[in-house]
Amino acid sequence: MLLSRIDTIAQYLILSFGWGRLALACLLGAIAALAQAPFHLFPAMIVAFSGLVWILDGAVSDQIGRSNTKTAFGIGWAFGLGYFLAGLYWIGYAFLVEAQDFAILMPFAVLGLCGGLAIFFGAATVCARWFWSSSGTRIISLALFFTAFEWLRGNILTGFPWNALGYGLAFNDTFSQGTSLIGIWGYTFVALLLATIPAIVLDRHYKAFNWVLYCTAIALVAALTLYGYARLNTSLTEAETSTQHIRPTVRIVQPNIDQKTIQRGNTNDKALQFQALMALSLANPTPNAAPPALIVWPETAYPYLWEHHPELLADIKTMQQNTSVLVTGVHRKEQGGAAGVKYYNSLYALDPQGRIHSVYDKIHLVPFGEYLPFQDVLESLGIEQLTRLLGGFSVGKQREPLSIAGLPSFTPLICYEAIFPDEILAGQKRPDYLLHITNDGWFGASTGPHQHLHQTKIRAIEHGLPIIRAANTGISAIIDPYGRTIASLALNRHGVVEGTIPNPIDAPPYTQLDELLFYAAMLLGLVIALIGKRYK
Repeated sequence: MLLSRIDTIAQYLILSFGWGRLALACLLGAIAALAQAPFHLFPAMIVAFSGLVWILDGAVSDQIGRSNTKTAFGIGWAFGLGYFLAGLYWIGYAFLVEAQDFAILMPFAVLGLCGGLAIFFGAATVCARWFWSSSGTRIISLALFFTAFEWLRGNILTGFPWNALGYGLAFNDTFSQGTSLIGIWGYTFVALLLATIPAIVLDRHYKAFNWVLYCTAIALVAALTLYGYARLNTSLTEAETSTQHIRPTVRIVQPNIDQKTIQRGNTNDKALQFQALMALSLANPTPNAAPPALIVWPETAYPYLWEHHPELLADIKTMQQNTSVLVTGVHRKEQGGAAGVKYYNSLYALDPQGRIHSVYDKIHLVPFGEYLPFQDVLESLGIEQLTRLLGGFSVGKQREPLSIAGLPSFTPLICYEAIFPDEILAGQKRPDYLLHITNDGWFGASTGPHQHLHQTKIRAIEHGLPIIRAANTGISAIIDPYGRTIASLALNRHGVVEGTIPNPIDAPPYTQLDELLFYAAMLLGLVIALIGKRYK
């Protein structure tokens, strides 16, 4: 009965054509987005990509030649458009912060971004079409080229690997542990392979090879489950037998300041924002407890140039009580450049005496948010980035671990720098933990902040490092090196997150081998796809 219903759906998708076929592909792409945070519905990814295989089965068989390539691209592009619109709609919220100036641009920006990203999916289906066959090797081709173009999406130009397809398989703590072996790109290949296996259950030919794929899928699921359980159980044993010294305490401040208030920036707002940060930093929810060793404020905690407000340092020194280190996001000005001045989105680390000990300037800036491509030309046309800073932010020089006042060393990450797996350590000395500050207040009560948190947690697993995360409107959290949330504060809540900084663990295989296992899996997939093409 079930197979009969699946066969009916498959035949409907195979026989679809024209605009109806593109609409179905777009719908399937939107369904695939349900595999991402906060829904974590991996079965939606199975439905979407199995459906995509059947649509391509029909498209590959109904035409030949150049027009077939156009058809394959259109199907992939429509699928991508649905996926990115459903997953990235929240970007439009940023244009409503100053709606009087930017709201008119919202539909063009969202559609333009999603349509541009969908090109990668279109190119992936074209390449998969070249290797298409009637055997089960076609799903390997699809997984191979979608993974390759997902990697390209995350790396070429400025890169934008948000909601990489592999995050769909990392839907709980157990299944997330596999990223410690092959990273999010390797996980993308595995996720796509598992999501497309059901598409060949109805194949009439090559049954023997298809059974190999079924058994491979079962083995992969079993291996990921057992590995995840074993790794998490090992972490419990380590915690029970650990002889390391008591870890430093941390207080993460989540002021929950509305982004419209930040952008308005009048004198009263500035005073109230600073008072909110100070009050939360001095809060003592545990009576008679010692002040925390580390206090963390989020990105743009006080988004005004400290050079214009030197009195802030005096107040902060009093707050620190000569015992606490403060790490905060700031906007920083520096003399230099063609305009005579440069601005940076930065992080300050202040020692217990209130002195600026270390500075990190953000390296990976957000295009159209923090700077404009061809900045001078676009500004001359009256176009501004969302931060409305003339000239935009400048790029920092390097990222390296920071250590202060005897506390464990940390690598700083600002905003969406946490979504780039290849840039977290980038060959530098391994720190004791990652410190991530962000301001997701631009995106309101949408799925965006949940997606950002989930992707940040995968960085902890890939590198075996805990993460201290401070977000203006949330979600602030303490994350252990296995990606588990130790403590957190929900979205759009005002308060603090307190705890100890977890211990790091030994560098996982992904950190030690970089992308070697991923490349090996891709090479094996390419060999199988070539064999399928030879005998199609």
